[in-house]
Amino acid sequence: MKKKKNFNFLLLLFILMIAANGKLLYNIAKQNETLNSFSTELKRTKQNIEKSKEYFLKRDFRCNSSEGLYISDTIKIKGHKNNYYYLKDLIEDPFCLVFYIDKSHCTTCVEEEVKRLKGYFEELHSSKILLLFSNIHDRDIEYFKLSNQINFKTFQIAPNALNLPIIDYEIPFLFALNTNGLVYSVFIPELYEKDFSNAYYSHIEELFFNQEHDHS
Repeated sequence: MKKKKNFNFLLLLFILMIAANGKLLYNIAKQNETLNSFSTELKRTKQNIEKSKEYFLKRDFRCNSSEGLYISDTIKIKGHKNNYYYLKDLIEDPFCLVFYIDKSHCTTCVEEEVKRLKGYFEELHSSKILLLFSNIHDRDIEYFKLSNQINFKTFQIAPNALNLPIIDYEIPFLFALNTNGLVYSVFIPELYEKDFSNAYYSHIEELFFNQEHDHS
């Protein structure tokens, strides 16, 4: 009888030990699963950071490719009623902001950026904003102006007339252009990064204000 009790006790103890070890192994497996998941997520995050870093380095390179260049004094652009003008004659002292738009550019990106541009400059400095359209027909420009309620000056320009390297990347971009034909503050807008545009326009607005103040 005593031996049977000892056996039952040992059997119960053995079962409890198995259960405890099973739970321990389960917890270890769950911890490993969590660690593996964390490791995978960390690796994915690092990859995304590297991709973002590569993207913005490429973006900066594209902007810098045209920064500090001069455009030709002989560039002509076509305005309303097929009137032609020298681009240099339309630059208000000390500079203007140019938005270059080509038929190959993302329409949604362009329209979104026009909204942001209007939000900053439609009431103030609007005369200093030039929209240059390339490879786009007159009627399409008029439709674009009407549908987006644009009051900025709009003109047509021949493809690559500006002779700026950034044009080859087929992306919409903006830049400041002074009366000497100097290109600077080149900017590539991002569709889903409104803060980037706001920071850029804030910078341009400050330049407008400071340089107007200096000339007053």
